Amino acid sequence: MLDLPLLLVLDCRRLSGSVAALVHGYRTLDPRLTLAGVVLNQVGSDRHLQLLEAALAPLNVPILGVLRRDQQLILTERHLGLVPVAELDHLPALQAHLAAIAQTSFQWRSLLPLLEAPRLPSSEPALTPVTAHPVRIAVACDRAFSFYYQDNLDLLTTLGAEIVAWSPLKDTALPPGTVGLYLGGGFPEIFAEPLADNQTARQSVRQFIQSGKPTYAECGGLMYLCEQLSI
Repeated sequence: MLDLPLLLVLDCRRLSGSVAALVHGYRTLDPRLTLAGVVLNQVGSDRHLQLLEAALAPLNVPILGVLRRDQQLILTERHLGLVPVAELDHLPALQAHLAAIAQTSFQWRSLLPLLEAPRLPSSEPALTPVTAHPVRIAVACDRAFSFYYQDNLDLLTTLGAEIVAWSPLKDTALPPGTVGLYLGGGFPEIFAEPLADNQTARQSVRQFIQSGKPTYAECGGLMYLCEQLSI
């Protein structure tokens, strides 16, 4: 639909010559797609890389990146997937390590031009603020609540909201002047004890809702509003 070049990232842990069949299949399955190149991930050794390169050579598909196996790049898993970024204490070190790897692992002269694809014109009407004065919306943001689409927050800001982050884990009350409350997704069951212990925050939320002010809660945020959780 977007007519953009595609970069195929391949998990090569159990691949050698068969990588060519995989790439050939992706390239020919849908002729409308443009395969700009591939990134070989989880490459185990120089010999492994040689086997992969030899298999792909007849296809004339550019290899635009090679990532070696690295235990430091393995993220911890938990039920429903990976541990959320908000819970990763080592995230700055991980980002620095990734940045260092990126300097030497990718063919940037070929990759960067792919980012210059023209933007499609938007068919959506321009949004205008619904109020001249920003309305303060408190958004729960901490280790327990971190699942948000940035587009939703941007849309609220465009329509005249002032987004204020607060923590049901640590803050004692909603931010002063709050007129709307947004409780997003997360894993409140992992932090059930500290959330329950922060009774002043819970009371602040209860009073806010009982006052009739708008509140939106989804997923973990809706769980937080329940009277109790059975874990």
